Amino acid sequence: MSEKLSEKIWEQSSEWIDQIGVVIGGLAKQLGVATEHVYTVYTKQVFFEGVIYASATAFFLLVLILGNIITWFVTRNSYGEEKWVARIIAAVVLLFVGSLITFEVLVPNLLKAFNPEYYTIKTIVDQIGSMLNK
Repeated sequence: MSEKLSEKIWEQSSEWIDQIGVVIGGLAKQLGVATEHVYTVYTKQVFFEGVIYASATAFFLLVLILGNIITWFVTRNSYGEEKWVARIIAAVVLLFVGSLITFEVLVPNLLKAFNPEYYTIKTIVDQIGSMLNK
């Protein structure tokens, strides 16, 4: 039974791969000599997008950290509950917002900067997949 399932999956995937080959071949024919140039330019674009977004995100994280440090210095002469409430709020904002930004924005954009070819190919395959699903 598992052999039949694997054969069915192989047939479906090979059919999908054949369709991708047809679409890529059509795109290459339309682009002609420019195919390699377009791939190179798009790969550079993915790299620079990754660098720019990662840099902007890192700057925002530094602002969050700086805000936390300023909160601690501003409240150093305060007494009572207000001092610790402000410090805890600043720490929680830094922890949660900083973590969210790091894992949702910074890390993916660093990956784009370190391996732009993968994301170029991924984008092309995603576009072809959406064309095939229409």
